[in-house]
Amino acid sequence: MKPVHVISILAIAGFIVIGGATLLYHRLATAGVESFLGRGGYYAINTKANAEYSSGDYQAAIADYGRMIAMNPNKVDGYYLRGMAYYKCRMFSNGAADDTQVLHLLDTPEGVAELGFGHDSPQQKQANVVIERSDALVCRGLCYQAQGQNTRAVVDFTSALQVDPHVHNGHGARANSYKSLQQYSLALADCNIDVAEHPRSGRPYLLRGEVLDKLGRNSQSAADFRKCIALNPQESQGYYRLTSLQEKIGDFKGAVETSRIAMNSNPDNPGYLGNYGWEQYLAGDISGAITSDKKALPGLRNAAWVQANLALCYATQGDWESASSEYVLMKAHATPKDLAGALGDVTNALKKHPDSDALKKADAFLRS
Repeated sequence: MKPVHVISILAIAGFIVIGGATLLYHRLATAGVESFLGRGGYYAINTKANAEYSSGDYQAAIADYGRMIAMNPNKVDGYYLRGMAYYKCRMFSNGAADDTQVLHLLDTPEGVAELGFGHDSPQQKQANVVIERSDALVCRGLCYQAQGQNTRAVVDFTSALQVDPHVHNGHGARANSYKSLQQYSLALADCNIDVAEHPRSGRPYLLRGEVLDKLGRNSQSAADFRKCIALNPQESQGYYRLTSLQEKIGDFKGAVETSRIAMNSNPDNPGYLGNYGWEQYLAGDISGAITSDKKALPGLRNAAWVQANLALCYATQGDWESASSEYVLMKAHATPKDLAGALGDVTNALKKHPDSDALKKADAFLRS
């Protein structure tokens, strides 16, 4: 088996960072830095909170954004930025509530009056409303998405795109929710727009590849995963998705080659070497898999899956003594998911080698 890689939300960290930076830049662009830091200390707190956010101290940022809100409850900045910090802390309901408050304030004269630095023209304030509303809708949609409320998320992403057809990550985020809802044709339409808008980013190709895979369009899916890898050789999901597709269609030699490329592109990550060993096993190169697994083990923090693979290789060769030693080590710190994966692999191996005494012993050991 290979470790499970999960994409819960597409490029969330990128959106949160970029969205916050865009918002901050917009405010700085509408007034001088001196004005930005003045106004009764409000923006000094804002600067402190942004520094805390940037350093990863999200709880401190939440507290300081709260101070901003207390100083001026009609100004959207504190709610919007605190909502992003809540998201980083996985406090999604709180984040959605702050984004909802932003949207409420944008519908009030008091909230609109507080946009910018208090001296923007009415036309500029209305332009700011568009920016704030679309960003808040996407941020709230991401909070809903993170909670598995994809239907609500789609509504917010769609509303954001109606306000601003080019809002950052609008199409990509909606595509991800459509994918979760198994509405693959709608997801693909958004993915195509996302790829066109971000042709040099690997993530849109990764998501489109996943959608194409769900639609059974294997060659196109593989092409997108390869494009993702070409644009970002450190993107683990690109390799993972491509090898999974190659395994599904029985292209085990291709999966070995993909894993070899991943390993060579990321030589300091032993996990790639472990994946390489797994693909070697599937391709029938048991001796090569054993060598790769042994090399990978010392550098891994969670080695259960590689120990299970190594034990499986020994059992496949009929060497129960060596296999049992690895299974004992694996079982000592394996999670229920690790044990289930190892048992599934032994079950599949027994289908090919039904008379193997070592594999039968492995099956009994893992069930005990």
